[in-house]
Amino acid sequence: MSKYAIYPSLLDAYTWMQGAEDGEAYAQRKQELIDKLCRIPQPPAYAASRGTALNNLVDALIAKQGAENIGVVDCGDSHFYTVKQDGFDFAYDGALADKVADIVKGSVAQPFLSAEIETDHGTVRLYGYADYVNGAEVIDLKSTSTYTVGKYREHWQHYVYPYCLVRGGLTEDFHNFTYLVAELNAGRDGLLKGNIYTESYNPTIEECERTIRQFLDSQFLPFLEDNRAAITDGKVFGREHNHRGRGLSFSAPLTTNQMRKPIKPPQPKPRVYCSECRHFRRDTEGISRRLETGEYFMGECLKGLHPDSPIKQFADKPRECGEYQKLQ
Repeated sequence: MSKYAIYPSLLDAYTWMQGAEDGEAYAQRKQELIDKLCRIPQPPAYAASRGTALNNLVDALIAKQGAENIGVVDCGDSHFYTVKQDGFDFAYDGALADKVADIVKGSVAQPFLSAEIETDHGTVRLYGYADYVNGAEVIDLKSTSTYTVGKYREHWQHYVYPYCLVRGGLTEDFHNFTYLVAELNAGRDGLLKGNIYTESYNPTIEECERTIRQFLDSQFLPFLEDNRAAITDGKVFGREHNHRGRGLSFSAPLTTNQMRKPIKPPQPKPRVYCSECRHFRRDTEGISRRLETGEYFMGECLKGLHPDSPIKQFADKPRECGEYQKLQ
């Protein structure tokens, strides 16, 4: 059994923290990483939702399957796609989205990848959902408002996913990892359009293994142990590890029918808050039922600051005035 379970964006968050310019920025980024390790839900961010919406759109285009939150508007000599995501309404230039879909056409979308690696601190299970896998090539779709060459050099996907692809037994070789970057900016009409760039890496699996192991042993795993008391979610320590998500988990080559499964947008979990500090609380057994019946759940918030505060759920999102409203 793995002692730790780690996905690439945790390593990215740690690298981001280490690059802080001063003590204040470091403390803020450290808290963001701790919250991420505790799996505390955060309010939707425009940039992240823009990227997720583009991923969902491309998935639907290559699978040739529609989705309730995706639409297309024909303007005669051009078209654009509309996507509703996390409360935001996005409109993507049709030519750009079609070009991205054409590049990743034939790939398996959102496959779950996983493999173990031995470290001085114990066995670590690396896992995550790659955006697209086409044979021995991995493609990660990124969206940004400004792209510069080498923007994703310090990211960990191009080490972790190739390692998982080969060591997980899904392929005997790895050829290339490509960040497919959509540089998007909205015009006066709100339409997101721009340019497409590629940033490629092709490390050997031995290089991936050596780089990951060295980083885990020298930096990330000691950080986890030093902050174990603050990490309230046990999944990073190998407990209750599973691979929930919208991707496909596979141990054998995928068939064409599997690749054409309809895209189902992820369903948000109930958002539960501490009525004192308004920090998110995980939805544990019984909380949703109590909320549905109009009751309150007495318990501490994730921050552990208010052990006797009632837990309530907002009808939509936290209100700035601090008032609370139960679901109807």
